[in-house]
Amino acid sequence: MVLLTRKSVNENIRLPIARISFKLDASVFKKVNDELERIPNTYITRNTIHDVIQIIHNNVFVLSTGEIVQDFPNNRATLTYGKLIIKDDGVKVFSVNGIYLRKVMKGQMLSVYEIIETENGMLLYKINDREVIAVNPNVEFIMGYFKPSKPFTAVYNGKPLKLNVNEKYAFKAVSGMSIALNDQENFWIDLSAYEGDIEIV
Repeated sequence: MVLLTRKSVNENIRLPIARISFKLDASVFKKVNDELERIPNTYITRNTIHDVIQIIHNNVFVLSTGEIVQDFPNNRATLTYGKLIIKDDGVKVFSVNGIYLRKVMKGQMLSVYEIIETENGMLLYKINDREVIAVNPNVEFIMGYFKPSKPFTAVYNGKPLKLNVNEKYAFKAVSGMSIALNDQENFWIDLSAYEGDIEIV
């Protein structure tokens, strides 16, 4: 979870974009002259979950704490990008090659390990190593939640939209310091002007 305050925004805080864990203790690195240098006796404990604010070359990860960790063949990182909520019975699950495998039922909440865009522009949510669910009206992707610590009113389609204190608002994407709320189409809120908690699920 990342706490947003006016002070933290002034310190150029970044919003988290994923969560990460390792099966083994993972060494922590620092940048020295644009190269990564391992910090002796400093590790991320195995099976603990951390927010990621930047991914570099698909195998280097900057955590919300400022620490840098790296993916190695003997200690692969597990990344999750949010949750997929099943809103109706019978949603179809396919292999990554497009073969129908099974159905999932209403109420299930599945971790999303990758979001794939096909050549024809379709989005696929990867729910494990070999299965995907295509975007459709019977699923909802949630990247995380924003919980304001102070009330504020935004403008959406020319009308006021009030966000209440300590109420959770689901969002589906992050860009810079902005989030896209789930319940409104193409509605982004710039959080650099607001205070609250950001949590990736």
